[in-house]
Amino acid sequence: MLIPLDAVEGQGPYDCCVVGAGPAGIALSLDLAARGRRVLLCEGGGFDIEPEAQAMFRAEVIGDPYHDLSYFRTRAFGGTTAMWGGWCRPLDAIDFEPKPHHPLAHWPIRREDLDPFLPAALKLVEVDAFPPDEPVGDSGLQRFEFRWSPPTRFGEAYRAAVVENPTIFLCLNANALRVAADDRRVTGVVLADFGGRRAVAAAETYVVAAGGIENSRLLLWSNETSNGRVVKRADALGRYWMDHPTFTIGEFVAFRETDGVYFSLTPERQRALGLLNCSLRFYRHPNAPLAEMLDDLGAVAPELAAWARPLIGRDDVHGGHLQASWEQEPRAENRVALSDRDVDRFGAPLSVLRWTKSGEDLITMQRTALIFCRHLAETNIGRVRLRDWALGLADYPLNDDLTGNHHMGGTRMADSPALGVVDANLKVHGQPNLYVAGSSTFPSGGYANPTVTILQLALRLAAHIDAGLPARG
Repeated sequence: MLIPLDAVEGQGPYDCCVVGAGPAGIALSLDLAARGRRVLLCEGGGFDIEPEAQAMFRAEVIGDPYHDLSYFRTRAFGGTTAMWGGWCRPLDAIDFEPKPHHPLAHWPIRREDLDPFLPAALKLVEVDAFPPDEPVGDSGLQRFEFRWSPPTRFGEAYRAAVVENPTIFLCLNANALRVAADDRRVTGVVLADFGGRRAVAAAETYVVAAGGIENSRLLLWSNETSNGRVVKRADALGRYWMDHPTFTIGEFVAFRETDGVYFSLTPERQRALGLLNCSLRFYRHPNAPLAEMLDDLGAVAPELAAWARPLIGRDDVHGGHLQASWEQEPRAENRVALSDRDVDRFGAPLSVLRWTKSGEDLITMQRTALIFCRHLAETNIGRVRLRDWALGLADYPLNDDLTGNHHMGGTRMADSPALGVVDANLKVHGQPNLYVAGSSTFPSGGYANPTVTILQLALRLAAHIDAGLPARG
């Protein structure tokens, strides 16, 4: 049911208070309610995107060129699914595994721990199951598939299910100012709306699900205002932040159909080379200048170019761009911090994102791309001309996608509070009743869009929280 802020304290007791009504918060709340739990769901925006709510997302970026963080996030019911493209794929099993060459790029759980929650996650985004990946001979490459959600706009698709549920109490424009705690546990969340009203939400358990940057900002500010009582060991808080670098890396000429084909290295080849995960995809362009591209090819492979020229006009002879999207290594210096000069309308510091790509990030893409290009040449599928920057001969281009806008890390999952904020069950280290949900908990990111994994983690968290609460009377 929908409640105003001044009714929050009178509708308790709540089994769980969830901060943030994006896909993680909505999926978690619906699942807990289905288990008979009373949930307070607090959203900092309304049902529609409003300027005063979006202004809370103003942020500074220091480091490599990046996107406007107030544009690529949505502070409204449904979260950033309002602008989501619908790309769906769970992380690969290897993304969870320990990696000797990248000791921080692994999870304290395995993909098998999330597999039971995959069917329900896919149902939420309205997509079918995935076929197994297909190795490409002995090339060390594999073909894989994405699935595309309609895309499911959670703010529209699940509005009625939330508002009409008698055990979900949805409070809109309820901005979480800080998490409050004593020496033993979290005691409440201080909320405020844009009209000046305030309330304190009290529950048995609390889940921060405010987004891949806001989770860190809220916990950093809560720690500062509570003298460190919220995240009791904050070594990793805000740190190890990641995105998926996403760029066009070259042009291709192909002599076979390539539409809808995606490639990555097999897990065995990744392990052997000590590389992180990287996806490659053809983008075919009907108007690609094939004659000019074959002229360029003739400079290095004259016989092949001469063979291909008479075939121009056939549907299976075409050209286009090769795009890569890949995994970043987790680095402590990539982090969300609090601004020392800019505050939101409630007086809390805004976010500062410090983010750069490393030399290791470039190597992940380069070596994957070179193996792929060699395979195309050896099998005569086609040829790729990699751009100078992709070979390390120039700076990254500015007129490209830059990243996937996939905000990961900052409250990462780890066995130890020295390297993470939450444990394998998403519980904040040292806090018996505080959890974090969303991609901010990812210790590594693979190449897959994070939405499906976010939902799997949220559904797994709902089962964990339910099991830890007193039995329903």
